[in-house]
Amino acid sequence: MAGMAKIQEVNLTRQERTQLEAMLRKGRWSPREIKRARVLLMADETKNITNPEIAQRVGLTRDTVRQIRARCIQEGVEAAIFDRPRTGQPKKLSERDEAFIIATACSEAPEGYDRWTLAALKQELKRKRGVDISTEPIRKLLLKNRVKPWRKKNVVCAQNNA
Repeated sequence: MAGMAKIQEVNLTRQERTQLEAMLRKGRWSPREIKRARVLLMADETKNITNPEIAQRVGLTRDTVRQIRARCIQEGVEAAIFDRPRTGQPKKLSERDEAFIIATACSEAPEGYDRWTLAALKQELKRKRGVDISTEPIRKLLLKNRVKPWRKKNVVCAQNNA
């Protein structure tokens, strides 16, 4: 037929096929990984099955099926089934900035305040370190390190033994 795309042939080894079939039987994989395994098994079983046919049976788009098949052929079964690690968003604060925020939050509150607020910590960070960020990374940092400046018993303070 004219205009029909060439079918990407997936050729699984016996071991790869056994592993994929085991994935379908055991329920410890994500639905995304199970669907990808089903795509590869169908593509291997029926050599002339088209991407739209697999897509309809598995519940994916034909482009997704095409990408799974292509990744299997080019990079192997593991790459086709599992997502690559993601880099994530870069940290907003350096370790020195984090240490500064924690030390500041544990110090005496600024004049006119009973305790350090997120806005006050943000202003102090900008004034002393030149770092301008929102209050959310500051809140997350304090939460992660369990710093609660409003609770005196949780704050490490220097004691005068004079």
